[in-house]
Amino acid sequence: MDILRANLAGSSELLKKLEHTSIVKGDGTGYDIYYKGIGNVDRYVEVKTTTGANPLASIVMTENEVSFSRENPDNYELYMIYNLNVKAKTYEVIVKKGSVEENFGLLSKSYSLLKK
Repeated sequence: MDILRANLAGSSELLKKLEHTSIVKGDGTGYDIYYKGIGNVDRYVEVKTTTGANPLASIVMTENEVSFSRENPDNYELYMIYNLNVKAKTYEVIVKKGSVEENFGLLSKSYSLLKK
């Protein structure tokens, strides 16, 4: 949330409209944060964090998150926070707008087990 607040620092009105959706509504919405952007446009933000130096090597997204980004590409933002050092309070961030599939190739790594 702090990174998003920093990006919106020039607009106190936008800051008032931030909702930490994953806390308020729980996981499963397909995004972590909701806010009204400039022009009162809905914005949906997914945040992925890793202490690793390569975010693509360690960030995993659920099918629900990918699907939500696909259904809302004009309103979706992915914040990839990496090189996180909690003690030093340092990190790097990459922000991608649009669907996950527009920005990255996807590799399926998991399976759901069903009763036979």
